[in-house]
Amino acid sequence: MADSFNKVNKGVTYVPQASAPSNPTNGDIYYNTTLGWQLRQAGAWVSLGTMSNPMTTTGDIIYSSSNSGTPQRLGIGYEGATLNVSAGGIPVWIGGTPPTSSHGIFAGGASLLSSIDYITITTTGNAANFGSLITGRSYTAGAGGNTLGFISGGTNGGNLTSIEYITTATTGSGTAFGNLVVARSEHAGLSTTTRSVFAGSDGTLEYITVATSGSGTNFGNLTATQIDFSGMASTTRGVFSGGYGGSTNMDYITIATTGNAANFGTMNTIKYGSGAFSNATRGVIGGGASDWGGTNTDDMEYIEIATTSNTSNFGVLTAARIYVNGCCTSTRGVFSGGVSSNIIEYVTIATLGNATSFGVLTTNRWSVGCFSDAHGGLTW
Repeated sequence: MADSFNKVNKGVTYVPQASAPSNPTNGDIYYNTTLGWQLRQAGAWVSLGTMSNPMTTTGDIIYSSSNSGTPQRLGIGYEGATLNVSAGGIPVWIGGTPPTSSHGIFAGGASLLSSIDYITITTTGNAANFGSLITGRSYTAGAGGNTLGFISGGTNGGNLTSIEYITTATTGSGTAFGNLVVARSEHAGLSTTTRSVFAGSDGTLEYITVATSGSGTNFGNLTATQIDFSGMASTTRGVFSGGYGGSTNMDYITIATTGNAANFGTMNTIKYGSGAFSNATRGVIGGGASDWGGTNTDDMEYIEIATTSNTSNFGVLTAARIYVNGCCTSTRGVFSGGVSSNIIEYVTIATLGNATSFGVLTTNRWSVGCFSDAHGGLTW
């Protein structure tokens, strides 16, 4: 055998070499520092190729992505996932529990707050400080992805275009992401895993790509100019509800495409300054008022997002208030704050009924950037 190997105990260790060993015989192998593994075959050296290590995380798996043996990384699956094989012969993880923090985020808000509160939605208790925004802002809108959450626009002496983001699972302060197409306040946001959409302050919608820092891109138009309304999403459809001027209207969009919104249905009661959240199938709208200066409501209504229709009664909040904020997991929805309010309360989304006390925010908050990393618009 070529002298590129040393025997060590019960095994063999190789010594990388810059050139072929002398006096080789067929069947010899050695590792060339430039060409990788070499096999002596029919009186000539045949390259067996090199392999760079594609793994990045504990638990990763390497597999061949083609007949050439090119190494590919399969990242570690979620807890409880099973390893399967796709139709193309590639290993894939199926199922498992995604590692969400289930954090609900309440960022900024009137009056020009820069602080950020958070809760863990799956438990109950008072909110804690998460960090601070770069710019204090009122009447802003939030949208949450799997790992990042976005706070867009708002007002601070004038309507803002700036978008900030946070990593929802980890406490910390806001970072600049980009800018909206137009300055917006009193608007609404919603998100899927790949795209966040912001609407209102005028009659337009725009979107950002969650994975790529940058500015907004035009999406289309609402059915009417609207402010002080709310947004919610499934994995495919976004719904905007209520708004100024005594509106009971609901619009919807297909989030993965661009285009104008269409009518979804109407709400039973007027919802100006309401909050909303949704899991993958059901959206709940709560609080608000009949109009500016009108009577605040404790009413909650719901829709099934896949089917255009009018709302149905869900239950009532623990207190009537306007400019409520909403976020959720797949099972639990939370309404918080409102004008001169620090209340946090929750419902079980699948079960109609009245809200139950959750805790309190660190301060009174309303018209905040509110979102979670476990809502119905996200896939894993």
